[in-house]
Amino acid sequence: MHRSATRVIAPGATATAGVALVTFAALALAPAAPALAASALAARRAVACRPAQPTAFVGATGRLAGDQTLTAVNTVTDKAGRRIKAGTSRGQIAISPDGKTAYVANRYSDTVIPVSTCTGTPGKPIKVGNGPDAITFTPDGKVAYVANYSSGTVTPITTASNKAGKPIVVGPKPWVIAITPDGATAYVASQTAAILTPIDVATQTPKAPVSVGPGPDSIAFTPDGATAYIADSFGARVSVLDTATDAVTATITVPAGPNDVAMAPDGKTAYVSSKTAGTLTPISTASNTAGQPIAVGTSPRFVVITPGGKFAYVTTRKGGGSVVLPVSLASGTIRRAIKIRGERAEHVALAPGGKTLYVVSLGPGTLTPINTSKATAGKPVNLSGAPCYIAISP
Repeated sequence: MHRSATRVIAPGATATAGVALVTFAALALAPAAPALAASALAARRAVACRPAQPTAFVGATGRLAGDQTLTAVNTVTDKAGRRIKAGTSRGQIAISPDGKTAYVANRYSDTVIPVSTCTGTPGKPIKVGNGPDAITFTPDGKVAYVANYSSGTVTPITTASNKAGKPIVVGPKPWVIAITPDGATAYVASQTAAILTPIDVATQTPKAPVSVGPGPDSIAFTPDGATAYIADSFGARVSVLDTATDAVTATITVPAGPNDVAMAPDGKTAYVSSKTAGTLTPISTASNTAGQPIAVGTSPRFVVITPGGKFAYVTTRKGGGSVVLPVSLASGTIRRAIKIRGERAEHVALAPGGKTLYVVSLGPGTLTPINTSKATAGKPVNLSGAPCYIAISP
């Protein structure tokens, strides 16, 4: 489907299906009013363009001369809008906390493309380091940090101006960035050096690197931000970090290949998927001890916990196909597997409120909505090209 990503409605009109809704008056499309002060007009325009409801943005490569595209999907109707050209190569997507801008990394052109989530209009490419991939916003949305995989740096982007700052040198092959809930520190994981580099957000300077296990692949904080749990994917352990001192206070043995960590909303338990072992392991954050691993198929990739903390949804393979497993966190039992069309799950995102989990998969390219209260899949949304990343506006 090729529907516009933006719909403009007159005041009082009823909004139907559409990715983003903007009022006629707010856009100032009526004849100019000389009496309106320039500052007031500018303020109205500044707040005019924002999505009316959460919108899923899916990045894909191929089909359009190898370019990367961004497709907006209405989370109310699950209808896809038009494809937006967003660069020349694949990379991760991040949505600003105010929901107005999607930043799209272009790994092979060394740029980040800002895209208006309201108009679907791409902005001027922002030059960053070599091989940009991971992107993370500070909680206040003022800065986006971009991990440059090939140059071993992180580029801070001031979002008000879309200007890149001075690159921050970190460890080799940075591929994960996680920022503490208070926005004070960004932790950057280096794939090959077995280190985390803390960055002081206020000064945008790196601190001394912290040694962790090999292949740190995922970072999850307790709700108070005091402790971080790091999955060391090339081994069989999770490192526990005190964020006040940047010291590793414990290492926890888990089944081989830990590749994702998700924290329960109450902060009492961290859940770790292990790709090699095919398990989900609960870790008590009070004692830093691992519980009994739960078998979750072959090569689990992502773990998402619902806001109420009742279920963990795990993407994996079972019976030769791609599935999502709902795991009861109270009992450790698995509800019926949810089959996903496609070869494998590439990425996942939970809609605000936690009622719907979206799963991006390849072969063919689809986006599958899952009702998390019923543990059932809705009709897949067909996507062009090779979809690989998803982010949802707040």
